[in-house]
Amino acid sequence: MNLREIKQALKAHFSVNPKAAVFLSGAPGCGKTETIDQVAEEDDRINLDTRVSSMDQVDVRGLPSKSEKGDTVTWLIPEFLAQLTDRHNLFLDEFNAGQLSTLHSFYGVIQERRLGNWIAPEGLRIIAAGNRETDGCKVQKMPAALSDRFLHLDVDFDVEVWSEWAIANGVNPKAIAAARFQSEIVSNFDPSARTSPTPRSFVRAARYLDIPDIPKHLRDELITGQIGQGAADALSAFVDQRLSIDLQDVIKDPKNAQIYHDLDVRWAITGSLAELCKRMGDDAAAVFEPVVTYLRRWDEPEYLSLFVKHAETVAPAVTQTAAYQDALIDLGSIEN
Repeated sequence: MNLREIKQALKAHFSVNPKAAVFLSGAPGCGKTETIDQVAEEDDRINLDTRVSSMDQVDVRGLPSKSEKGDTVTWLIPEFLAQLTDRHNLFLDEFNAGQLSTLHSFYGVIQERRLGNWIAPEGLRIIAAGNRETDGCKVQKMPAALSDRFLHLDVDFDVEVWSEWAIANGVNPKAIAAARFQSEIVSNFDPSARTSPTPRSFVRAARYLDIPDIPKHLRDELITGQIGQGAADALSAFVDQRLSIDLQDVIKDPKNAQIYHDLDVRWAITGSLAELCKRMGDDAAAVFEPVVTYLRRWDEPEYLSLFVKHAETVAPAVTQTAAYQDALIDLGSIEN
């Protein structure tokens, strides 16, 4: 499932099985943690993030302590459990990278929702996450009895869903366009490589495209250090395309500006126009209408859709224009 579907599935699950724990499995950097944070925020809950990979058994079970009479032993409840309330999500991140003895300590927490003197608040939700066994991240197969205590959901990369997130979070428009053209430069984790592209590392790499006056060879080295040579070469080649088209031709004469048909060139033009709109800020409405006119001449609506999503996010003033309303009508009729 993509991340949008994961959010829907989590809400549906907890609406009927609020006390049943969930385990999300996905590649490194695919957005598991951020999605859990979003779900908590949307549901007005508090997300307590606990990294199981760095915990020992005693961090879960707690420490023994003499009773007041001194003839019995009680267990001091760990702080991360003691602070939980009805409004909390207990998020056990990197769960299957924890020590086996640590995982054993969670049996009661996850199934019976109690541990020694601690009893889970009635409204507490428990969500765990981890990488896949095939990712080479030193995770381990969970004991069958522990695995059976979870609802298991697999997280898959979806470039459309990622693009929506990237637009909303200010990722360079050219990088987003490059991802739409060649999605493997965003998500192609290779456990045998020193660096390889994940959604997390790609976002970091895209920031280097915004550095002014940096030598190209230095920029390319920085990108390579984040996502590996192959993906870096593809991203650099995409953003460095020397097109004969002048963006001002689109602004001045959108009805007659040259149309290109190669997919990579089209995505590059779309990214460049979105970047122009972003740079214009409050004045973006002046370029929005001619760009929409130009992109409507193309035979595929996905380019117009991407540009409109960029524009409405980085320059909300364009949503008040007639061109914006016309574009929405066009795109809506196509979707329907």
